[in-house]
Amino acid sequence: MISPQIKIEQQFSKLGLNVKEPQISIKKKINIFKLRKEKANLKINQKKDKLEVDNYPAEYDLGYRNYKDFAKDVVAKGEQAALQATRNYAQNGDQYTQFKKFDVVDIVKQDLQKNKREINIKFKRGPKVSYKAGDVSIKYKPGKVYLQTRLDNEVNKPEIKMQYGSVKSYLRQRNSINISV
Repeated sequence: MISPQIKIEQQFSKLGLNVKEPQISIKKKINIFKLRKEKANLKINQKKDKLEVDNYPAEYDLGYRNYKDFAKDVVAKGEQAALQATRNYAQNGDQYTQFKKFDVVDIVKQDLQKNKREINIKFKRGPKVSYKAGDVSIKYKPGKVYLQTRLDNEVNKPEIKMQYGSVKSYLRQRNSINISV
């Protein structure tokens, strides 16, 4: 006799997992800068040096005169010559009145001896030089730099968004037992 056989089939249950990964998004506002610069100010004022050279005193000593000085010198020499001539006439007149004491030839010899030329050597002046240094003044004002961000008083914080993850389980396959004879 055949013995009955029992056949058992078993199916295990299967669990499934729905896994949702956590997500993080970070956004940061881009900084916007405005830069403004004022120009620096530089001023230089200069008064020029002054050099004056006057050659006239040296030229005067060499005989080169302007018309005013020439006229003045001619007038002075003319007055001197007139005074000298007057003195000579008075002196000669006195001698001529006493012609018995003096010989006329002696008077003429005296006159000729008086006209001897004298040579004087003297220092000639150089040019008159004057110099005045000019002034230089420098004024400098540095330019300013202004820096402005998007919002001057706002701190640029990043924007963070977070989505939590989750794990959900579900029954993907039920368990079962089949017994057959």
